[in-house]
Amino acid sequence: MLLVVGTASQPALAWGPVTFGSPVLAWGILACLIPVLVHLALRQRPRRQVFPAMRFLVQSQRSSTRAHRLKHLLLLLCRMMLILLLVGLLMKARCAPGGGDTALGALGGTAEPVSAVICLDDSASMGYRFQGRSRLRRAKDWAKNLLEDVARFPAGSQIAMVAGSSSPAQGAWIRSLTEARKRIDAVRVADHDRSVAMLLRKAYPLLSTARYARREIYLLSDLTEHGWRDSPPPVPRELTALYVLDVGQQENRNVALGWPQVPEHRLPAGRPATMTVRVRTGDEPADPLLEVLIDGEPRDRRSVGHLAASSEVEFALDLPPMTPGSHAVTVNLEPADALACDNRRFASVSVGELPRVLVVGGDGDRQVAALVAAMLAPSAQPESRHRFALERLPASRLTPADNLQRVLGVILADPDAVETGIWRALTGYLEAGGVLLIIPGPNTTLETYRQADLALPALIEAIEECPEPITLAAADLAHPFLKPFAEAAIDSINERRVFKRLALGPPAADARTIAPFSDRRAALVERRAGKGRVILFAFSPARDWSQFGTQAAPMIVLLHTILTAVSPPAGDIASFTAGQAAVRRIPDLGPEGVLLRDAPGAPPRPLPIEDGLVRLPTDRAGGYQLLTGEAEKPALLYCTVNVAEAESDSSRITSAAIEGIFPAHLLAVADDAATLARIQGRTRRGTHLVVFLGLALLALLFIESLFANRFYGFQCRSSAGT
Repeated sequence: MLLVVGTASQPALAWGPVTFGSPVLAWGILACLIPVLVHLALRQRPRRQVFPAMRFLVQSQRSSTRAHRLKHLLLLLCRMMLILLLVGLLMKARCAPGGGDTALGALGGTAEPVSAVICLDDSASMGYRFQGRSRLRRAKDWAKNLLEDVARFPAGSQIAMVAGSSSPAQGAWIRSLTEARKRIDAVRVADHDRSVAMLLRKAYPLLSTARYARREIYLLSDLTEHGWRDSPPPVPRELTALYVLDVGQQENRNVALGWPQVPEHRLPAGRPATMTVRVRTGDEPADPLLEVLIDGEPRDRRSVGHLAASSEVEFALDLPPMTPGSHAVTVNLEPADALACDNRRFASVSVGELPRVLVVGGDGDRQVAALVAAMLAPSAQPESRHRFALERLPASRLTPADNLQRVLGVILADPDAVETGIWRALTGYLEAGGVLLIIPGPNTTLETYRQADLALPALIEAIEECPEPITLAAADLAHPFLKPFAEAAIDSINERRVFKRLALGPPAADARTIAPFSDRRAALVERRAGKGRVILFAFSPARDWSQFGTQAAPMIVLLHTILTAVSPPAGDIASFTAGQAAVRRIPDLGPEGVLLRDAPGAPPRPLPIEDGLVRLPTDRAGGYQLLTGEAEKPALLYCTVNVAEAESDSSRITSAAIEGIFPAHLLAVADDAATLARIQGRTRRGTHLVVFLGLALLALLFIESLFANRFYGFQCRSSAGT
């Protein structure tokens, strides 16, 4: 039942049955009895008087009484008609057009009731405003206009309504069109990004409980590509017709603000820092402003500058020095534009001591240690952008008494000698959960590692020159250490040549080869040691060993990725996408429970707890704090919720693509511009009856007033004359 919208001829005007928008007001018809009661109560009763000349007046009185009685009845009927017209207006009486095509195509003229499910897409992109109305507002108006079509929804039809956001009123069959309109009006734009497939998963089960054989689904959506990213469920056999109604527009006048790029590491306390955000324009140029708030207080405001249409820019925001702890950051985009859901973004940052990394080198040539230190904390880069607190130390100055427990990672960068006591200290450090990176170089000797009192991932058999330069052949780019190299913009780790390497024996049974050389010998091997891990490099950034020092980009990425992957995450920060379910176990809950604060300075409210689990609020975007009842304790969790960036994408799916998803004999695709105009045109013809009733009411009021004045005036004159 595929529909080509806008090509059918306009049907001839034919009036169908009268419908009422508010049938409950029909009880107002009883008010017509009021003029009757007033008429009976105020009617004049003649008095009997004995008067000889009365016989001359009897004949005159009888003739005038007949005239007055007729006028009384006409006045009574006039007033009853006034009340009837007023009730008809209040009941929104309409005479729907009959015959011809329905608003969405022919249905064979059947008058049988229908079971219909109306699916309203209420995702964030439906908040896009066009010509003063949001897409959801247009969808709701369209759905309510559809319900006025008595040929499509005959008397007795049952309606159900579903939306992306949960609501107690959804998913229940109702037979009152008035109640259906109320449920449609109750739908609001939500911050989630739930797809069309999810709407159909809600709608299809309702068809199995439908009352009538004709079972239809009306899906009203803006047809964005991300809304159709999931495959819809199989079409049930009960479905009679599926109408996909497009309420979107091709234009894109939105300026989109991306999620803030929050540093994965802690920011140093008391120092300024930077945070980047992405700003993208639509079909028109823009001059946006960005405002930064820290814990609800405005701290920075600046112009992004003039942006051309369909352009994108990464903009750096300055963060002021902050005290240790976690802080809520809000970024506002001004001025407000067509889509509000991406004009405000939220983030949390952790401020405090940076993770310590200890680089242990040799006493002589310190080439490798210097290269590694420069890769982790470049001197040309401001300290506020350093991700690690770096400490360099010769192997001879490292003692077993050094406190390694507060060190994130220890890097043995080509030390020439390591004492036995140091190996024992490193073993204890690994048992407690530390990370040890071993990087060879010109000072490396086999004796240094043969006396190592720890579990190496593989035995070092020799230090060998490569007859011909070889490369790495990393293939498992899903590994956390290699994941960044899956991006085309990052230099591949497999493009650097190696001239000299460690010849490793077979890896230990519990070791894992992360990356091999092109000749399949191990190049990067990892092994668990207690709660910690040892990572052994068979190549080196030394100049005579490889190109990883002179062309250092892959080595820099690798070192930062490894240390970031092993860094313990901040336990009091979490980030979620709006609409995604999030549950967190809160340990050591006291009697005060957990409180939620959804704005800085706002009074907290209690959160329900089930079996020690707290369901975090992700139904709308914002920054939240989970607190205990004790004021002196810090927040348990800083939780930020942002609308998915895909909701800002205006790319739309085509009708042909939709037709390829569903069976052609069930599907009708309609666009807003053509079909809604036809529906509204039919509705305007339907409102002619209301206009007629209004004009008739005004005319009758005038007649009644004129008639009553003349009648009562004549009565008074007659009385005076008598």
